[in-house]
Amino acid sequence: MGLEEDLQKAQENKSKGNQELAALKERIAKGESLGNPIKDYLFVFYGTTDFPAVEERLQKLSETIQAHNGQQAMVLYIQSKLVHEGGCWGGPEYNKEVIGQQFGVLDGELTFNLENGGVVLPTSKHVQKGEDPYLWRVDEKSWKLKEECITIPGYNFTPSHFFGGDNLPKPELLLGDEVELYFSTGRSYFESYLETRSQEWKKNLFELNLSVNEDYLAASTALGVEVPSRFKERYEAKLRQRKEDILEKIQDPSQVKHYLARALELNLHQEEREIELQPGIKMNVPEYLRAQCEKYKIKIPE
Repeated sequence: MGLEEDLQKAQENKSKGNQELAALKERIAKGESLGNPIKDYLFVFYGTTDFPAVEERLQKLSETIQAHNGQQAMVLYIQSKLVHEGGCWGGPEYNKEVIGQQFGVLDGELTFNLENGGVVLPTSKHVQKGEDPYLWRVDEKSWKLKEECITIPGYNFTPSHFFGGDNLPKPELLLGDEVELYFSTGRSYFESYLETRSQEWKKNLFELNLSVNEDYLAASTALGVEVPSRFKERYEAKLRQRKEDILEKIQDPSQVKHYLARALELNLHQEEREIELQPGIKMNVPEYLRAQCEKYKIKIPE
């Protein structure tokens, strides 16, 4: 008798149903299947294969993942906190904070972890901030490589409020060029995009060229992938402008130490280029920086 027939029999047998259903869950968890991974997941964690609201959501997610196979994916864990009560003249206000990030490249089909209820995005590896990306703040954290798929906790399908009134972080899945948009747009603009996910609004935001967040380069480098050419061009243009600003301001005696440090951070002491000290008078940048560092007793990194 197949697993589906056993399930039907157990559901019909009211007196022994609970024991038999528990045994069927264990069989599925060990590798047997009802013929549909989504129904396997529903049965093991919800006790039924008839849960249309969740099944439709998971089916849509599975199709979306398949459509973006080979593209970048990022999960943001966003926590909303009540920060102000408007009194009789207004309603409550919420502050949304990204407290977790996971970034990878899709390379397969959506699967499910039948041990912990996680929804598994097919990434052979990913990078994340913090040891627990959906509970802790990511400020000042570095990206850490994980040789495994991204697993979204299953709690996002059931309400839970055990954090003293604060909602659990909501996972927000970004796919394809949405990842680039996240690192190329200010927070308020990106939140407005998420409200509608309008393609026209996304196009306009890219054209506005609002921001270039270097954290995208750090994440991509840690993962071993390239950032999109558009982002790379904008980053390099921003970097060139920053270097020009430094070489201009470094000649101000009141700011020289500060900008010497900035120049060394950007490895300008290793670039073969010239700086114009006065009209018609130029000097090799590495030589100029070495002389200034010696004058102000600033150590040049190896």
